[in-house]
Amino acid sequence: MWPVDKLSLLQDALGLTGNNIPSVADDGSEEWDKASIAYEAALPYAIEGRDWKFGTTVATLTASPTAPTDPAFDTAFAKPPDLLHLIWVKLADVPVDYQILANQIVLNRSGTSAVTAKYVRAPTIDQVTPTFAMALRCFVMSGIYRGLNEDIPSAREMWQMGEAMLAHAATRADQEQGRRSPFISRMATSRRSPRPLGARG
Repeated sequence: MWPVDKLSLLQDALGLTGNNIPSVADDGSEEWDKASIAYEAALPYAIEGRDWKFGTTVATLTASPTAPTDPAFDTAFAKPPDLLHLIWVKLADVPVDYQILANQIVLNRSGTSAVTAKYVRAPTIDQVTPTFAMALRCFVMSGIYRGLNEDIPSAREMWQMGEAMLAHAATRADQEQGRRSPFISRMATSRRSPRPLGARG
């Protein structure tokens, strides 16, 4: 079944680790509770480390009325509440130098130009790719082996399998983005090209 949801993923993980399978979410069983803890810990970990295309968005930042404590910058912006990993910040659609200070995005702003940010946010499980879901399932199985089955060797092995799956998912996700055409400076090209002796340029 695709896309997968949390209940289906946890049912798969519990079945594959030899445990009782809950028929509904939040049924009060130890199996659900331990698997859910593993899931809620693994999902942000898996998302935060990479620029997943399925979890990216661009938003306009809101300026704080209070200036940054670092005098090198004049404006602070609140991080979007769903931000997991910041990719870039732009001022009037142009990349700008920024820093993270006191959990805020600080930069030098000219006038009232809009400041936007591209970032990774936590997607719902139905938005992820099948390979990402496979990695997440491995991480959940690792948590089940550790917290429910008390099988530490299997927990470690499954975690490593999850990391390998996550790396594979990242490679596949990167292929979704078109390659950028390299910018070639006409002046640099001119300098590299041999010219007849005495030619002016």
